[in-house]
Amino acid sequence: MTHNNHYNKFHWADLNALDSIPLESLQQHTWKKPHQLSKGRIGLFVGASDKAKRPDIQFWAELGLSLAKKGYQPVFLGGPSQEEQEIAYEAAKLATMPQGSLAGRFSIFELVTFLQTLDLFICPDTGPMHLAALQGIPTFNLSVGHVHPWETGPYQPDHYILRSSVSCSGCWQCTKETQLCKKAFIPSRIASLVHSHLQNNNLPDLPGLLLYKTGRTQEGLYQLENICGSKNYHNLQGDFWRYFFANHLFQLQNEVLFFEKKTQSAITLFSTLPKMHQALKKAHLSLLKEMLLINKKNKMLERGAWKEYPPIIRPLTSYMQLLLENDNYSAQAKENTLRLLEDFGNTLSL
Repeated sequence: MTHNNHYNKFHWADLNALDSIPLESLQQHTWKKPHQLSKGRIGLFVGASDKAKRPDIQFWAELGLSLAKKGYQPVFLGGPSQEEQEIAYEAAKLATMPQGSLAGRFSIFELVTFLQTLDLFICPDTGPMHLAALQGIPTFNLSVGHVHPWETGPYQPDHYILRSSVSCSGCWQCTKETQLCKKAFIPSRIASLVHSHLQNNNLPDLPGLLLYKTGRTQEGLYQLENICGSKNYHNLQGDFWRYFFANHLFQLQNEVLFFEKKTQSAITLFSTLPKMHQALKKAHLSLLKEMLLINKKNKMLERGAWKEYPPIIRPLTSYMQLLLENDNYSAQAKENTLRLLEDFGNTLSL
């Protein structure tokens, strides 16, 4: 999925689990529910593995100050690295609460213990986010930079994710001059959203942002529920590919769990965006011709050939190329690819 995850709606945990864990186990598994406290303490974790995946010092300072003005006690947290400790300290200092930084002071065990005392844990996409969600600590993920919440958001149900609504959000690597996905993350507005959430008030719509709540589908797969912010066509395209692949892969195991959702997602997408339906048909015909050449002339695809197709069909072209390459263009690999293309053609006929 490297540089090709724009339409992916499979969480990486599910992708790993589906190789070895029956769907029934996913459906029946339960997770620790987020606790509910009213102490007024909110943790702000300033770190992430990449600078592009975290807000800057000024953002954290303004968010902490805005929360303090609403009566909360923000605490700035971070990992043991010198950089994260400095970010947390400088943010706390700018927020006029220099004693509010505890970055680097905890072991993993001590951090989990401390997080249990929080009303809410606000953080970018980072390791402690997953640790907090696993332990039932209410988690509010600021999904900025080249991260995709469908893939790496808090995995357990009933946590929250705030992300940009710009069309390129969820990329693998930013190709813009500036990070457009960060522009709508205005600290004072986010503080108001957090306050409304903790007080169980009506949530305000924030221009340029989408708020999701984590959950599960009836099949036991990771699901994001759109809480506020305008939905867009990207959701329809993501649903189409998720249920096409889920149905195709489980159909090979004589499962039909996903057929109804595949059918409905295809009908919805094609009726909403008929021009995209025609574009997919055209690309499908090109793929069939390419497979005929591969079989007839014992040809191999050029490296990166999947990128020569429009982005909307690259989930199929990249998967098709991997099917062939991973099995050295064997007869079985070619048969599996033709079965995949046949299934896709039938889906286009819905």
